Amino acid sequence: METAKLTVRLPKQDLEFAEQYARARRTTVGELVDRYLRRLRIRNSDKIQLESGRGEMDAWRELFRVGDALAVEDPPGSQTLTAAVLSMRR
Repeated sequence: METAKLTVRLPKQDLEFAEQYARARRTTVGELVDRYLRRLRIRNSDKIQLESGRGEMDAWRELFRVGDALAVEDPPGSQTLTAAVLSMRR
């Protein structure tokens, strides 16, 4: 698979959390992002809406839904990346 580099700017605390989360799971932040996006693509390959506004909000909702589904795989009591992001949104 061909790969490309992506630079993403995040609040420092979010990046620190993502790095800690990845280390605890013996993976990388890049692999975490790839995992989220692959599941998002697989589950929505025929549903992706790229219209402005509603389509963008639907994509974010779906990203968090996928995150919640991934969180089910985490051990009980562990803080997931999705939970951390949701707590920051409140």
